[in-house]
Parts: sequence; C-alpha cells; structure tokens
Amino acid sequence: MLLALLLTLSAMAVYISLETYPTPTGVTLSSHANASALTAKVVLSLVMALAGLATIVFLVVMVVSLREDAARERKEQAYHAREERRSWIEQFLEPRFLSTPKHIQARKEYFETLIYPSSVWKWGLFSPSLALTVIVLIRLFLGAPVFLGDPSTLDFGWESSKHQGAQTEKSASFGVNFDSYGHATQGFLASLLATPVVMKWLLQLSRGRYKGLIQVLPFLLTIYPTYNLIKRFVKTRKTFASSSFDNNSLEWASGFVLGMALGQSLTAISSMVYVLFGRKVGPCGSGDVENNRKENHDEDENGPDSTQGDENELETSCAVSTIQRLFGLLLLFTVYAAGVLFGITWHACAPGAQCVNANHTGHKVSAEVLSIMIIVPTVMQVLGGLA
Repeated sequence: MLLALLLTLSAMAVYISLETYPTPTGVTLSSHANASALTAKVVLSLVMALAGLATIVFLVVMVVSLREDAARERKEQAYHAREERRSWIEQFLEPRFLSTPKHIQARKEYFETLIYPSSVWKWGLFSPSLALTVIVLIRLFLGAPVFLGDPSTLDFGWESSKHQGAQTEKSASFGVNFDSYGHATQGFLASLLATPVVMKWLLQLSRGRYKGLIQVLPFLLTIYPTYNLIKRFVKTRKTFASSSFDNNSLEWASGFVLGMALGQSLTAISSMVYVLFGRKVGPCGSGDVENNRKENHDEDENGPDSTQGDENELETSCAVSTIQRLFGLLLLFTVYAAGVLFGITWHACAPGAQCVNANHTGHKVSAEVLSIMIIVPTVMQVLGGLA
C-alpha cells in the first residue's frame, strides 16, 4: 500500500509541477509540444488513477486483515484465561496449544509470496528504474534554465550537434513517431511483467512451460536504458547532458512507472478477491486448540488454503537467478554512469559550437549536479533494500 500511495503522490507532484511551470517568454508552443504535454498529462493521470485505486483497495484489504487479527487476539486472550484455571497437573498430562487458523495462515503466506518481491527484483529492477526516472526528471526541471527547455512540454532544451558545430534541434520526449511509444512500451512491460501476481498468472497460463524465459523477460526489457547510454556515449560523450539520452530515457521511465501503477492495482484487486472470497474461513472456534502441534501443522500444509504452489511457481533456478542479477547490475551501472555523465558535461559544448549551456562559471554548479546525480540513486537503492 505504501508503494501505491507514494506513486500516487509522486505523480500528483510531477503533474502539478508541469502544470505550474511557466512557459518561456516569447515562446509559442508548436503542435508537437502540445502533443508532448498532452501525453505527459495522460500518463500522469493514468498513474494517479491506477495507483490511487490500488491504495484504496489495499486499505480495504488491510482493514479486513486487521479485523481478522483482532478476532484472533480476542480468542487467544479467552483461551489463556481458560488455561489459567487449569491446574499444573492437568496442563502437564494434557498440554494444549493455540494454533493459527488456516485462513489467517493462508493470508500471511499469500502476502509474503505474491505481494512482497524478492530482493533481486527490488535492488536490480525497481529501485534503479525509479532512480533513473528521478535523475531524468532532475535533468528536465533543473536543466530547464540552463538548456532553455520547457518541462511543461517535456522539452529538455537544445541538443549540441557534434558534426555541424551548432545546435540543430531540441530534445523532447514523446514525439509523433513510433520510437517514442516503443520506448515507453518496453518500460511498461518490464514493470508489469515483474509484478509477482502477473508473473504467477503468466506461469499458470503457460502451464509451467518457458518458466525461465518468463522470469528473465522483465530484466531483458531493461536493456534499452543501457543501449541508450552506450549509443549516446559513443556519439556525444563530451556533450552527454545535452544529448537525446534524457528524452529517450524519460519515455522508457514513463512506461515503467505506468506499468508499476497497473501492477499495483492488479495486485490490490487480486489480494482483495483472495481475502474476501478465495479462502475457506471456518467457524469461530474450529481448529484453534490442538493436542499435537505437528499434526495440525501437516494438516495446514496439505489443506485447500495452502499457497505452497504459488511459492514453487515463483521460485527461480540458479541460472535464472544469475541472469537476473547480471541484468540488475547492468541497469544499476547504467543509472550511476548516466548520473556521472550528466554532472561532468552539464556545461560542456561541442568544439566550435555556441551552446546555451556553456559558460565560465559553471564548474561549481556542475559539481553540485554531479553530487545530486550520485546521491539520488544511492538513496533509492537504500530505500529499496529497506522496503
């Protein structure tokens, strides 16, 4: 629920920032700029709607779970009150234990298996992807006065041409072309397919076939940011901050955040359906007192409410886990490398060109930008590890 709430509030903050950012004086927005602004508003509105829905549904699930736990606590208190009235001889000759009801145990197993992702998904996929989103947004807003961009239209400012020695075009996201939406689609699928509930559905539909491919696919779809980094580094390494890396990365990151919001909504709805209708909830006193803890434990494992199958479905092999870690490290390296290149080329200009971002007092600012671009991914990784 916390992730869905943070997505909602973050999307709302970015939406308000884009709406309130003043258009540069004397600039008339073109049809392309208006289309980019409309796309940004639609994506952010969808993220707010989906993440907001997920927050509400998760709240319902939490209330139902808390009510179950409260009922369980009352039963424990009543049980202990009865046990205190038994003599120590009776307790020794006929020991009694209070076991967790099956429907509560099933709920806990469901949440642990299908709501909380494994560590490699957090540090190798979600955290670096969100860190990439943040540093690109920093480039968009912080670099607007430096590169003469317009965040309200996702305009990152002028690109520095390496061949002509002049600035030829502006770097803007979501142009009227297939590539922009292809980038966004890759990010969208990467985060959506990485959602444990969605992956479980895919594995069930495939009946266990192509399990390794399905588990690796979300990580394969993160290859575009690395490809984008290598391409811009080869072509425009000296003017990386004014290259098209930023606008292409924002397209991929926008799709990733939208896919994450949809994944949170599907997870919340699936959890609510499971908690309300997917378990067999016994009467108030059934199955609480047992004379043999092991017998009841075995019964719980083999009962209809067990989620052991879900754990086996999502379990990864050693080879798949290794591939996931390699791609996770590659994405993490991409984020840090992009941040460093942003910082050291913030005021850089191609030889012989007249660049709006080039000045003689920018060294201190570049150092500050470099610090920000390194601190942000680090903080995101720490938060992702603690989540």
